Amino acid sequence: MLLTLLTPAFAETLSLPEIERVALSGSPRIRAAEAEIEMLRKRAEGSGTLEDPRLKIGVNNLPAAHPSFRRSDMTSKELGVSQMLPLGGKLSAREAIARYEYLQSRQRLRKEKLQLIAAIRSAVYELAYARESISILNEMKTQVRLLIDSEIAATTSGTGSLSSVIKANLEYTMLDEELIELAEREESSRHMISYLAGSDIEASTRGILAPDFQRFAMPMARDSIIAGNPDLAMLKIEHDRDTTSISLKEKDYIPDVELGMSYMQRDSGPMGKRDDMISGMATFNIPLWFASRNILMVEEMKKKGDVTRMSYEDKKNELMFRAAALLSRMKKWEEMYRLYTEQLVPQASLALETSLARYRTGSGEFMQAIDNLRTLLRYKKDAVMACKEYLISRAELEALAGVEAPR
Repeated sequence: MLLTLLTPAFAETLSLPEIERVALSGSPRIRAAEAEIEMLRKRAEGSGTLEDPRLKIGVNNLPAAHPSFRRSDMTSKELGVSQMLPLGGKLSAREAIARYEYLQSRQRLRKEKLQLIAAIRSAVYELAYARESISILNEMKTQVRLLIDSEIAATTSGTGSLSSVIKANLEYTMLDEELIELAEREESSRHMISYLAGSDIEASTRGILAPDFQRFAMPMARDSIIAGNPDLAMLKIEHDRDTTSISLKEKDYIPDVELGMSYMQRDSGPMGKRDDMISGMATFNIPLWFASRNILMVEEMKKKGDVTRMSYEDKKNELMFRAAALLSRMKKWEEMYRLYTEQLVPQASLALETSLARYRTGSGEFMQAIDNLRTLLRYKKDAVMACKEYLISRAELEALAGVEAPR
């Protein structure tokens, strides 16, 4: 209870675009994804470097019976360095694989941002719906209270109905029950927004449920999803990475070369000064077991590439189905909103005015006026709900299409 009382007083009130910017800059999930990107970026930068060179320090042909650096012409002290050089473009292939992993991490960050923005918008729309519904209910409560007081006065004078007053009080209490549920819904949405934004904030919902209807054609939505959906982008990158991995594994039949150079120092012997020597060597590995070791791995990786390609097609089909369902849902909620606001609410308002006029002149029933009030309340709430559901569906569609910038 204390938290409920303190939150409105101390939390910062922000608009929806401001909340989105705060969340994108401060959400722990986003910061974790950004840290992963930086880690993989540095890994990609270092993947194109050669292996560390090897330093060789040794003694050659030292006599075992009488160890001495001066007695034998073959005895020397050796200092050498060697460097392994992968041939056939292996180094660039490894760098490309690391680069693909980095690009995938960037798409994962995009996906996190898209999901976060869609969740924030959904929570803000739910909050706005709860607040507007509470406002409608309070307005209706006021009107029901006036009618009840009027009927009580009429009952006192002998022209009213006590049973109607009892029924009306029940309707009044039922409005309180709905207000309690809406208050809990409002509180839950407020806490969800603060959680998603990563800080204690209060959302401004003034005018957020304005009927901003937009028509999206399926071909346009399809093109936007193929071009901007992060899941499809990650699968494309994964396919490219698999192709490069196959190429790298096939390059194992190309020998690598290790280039080395040694300096051998010889001490002066019985015959006088002896020259120092320099040696150079190129060492090649022989891929003798390539067929038994790598061919099967290449075939396995090719199968994985086929799986990735089919996964891409399956994901694309799934996204097209979801987009079509969202477009159908958006069309439904737009038509429902127009039905409520252009026909049902005006008709219910007219019916209420008529029943109130008849009730005041004594020719109409009290409960008829109460029923018309309840009907008008339901239609007004349903109109707000239709607008809210449309906006939530649009936010989901924008997330599928990769629209991540705050509006």
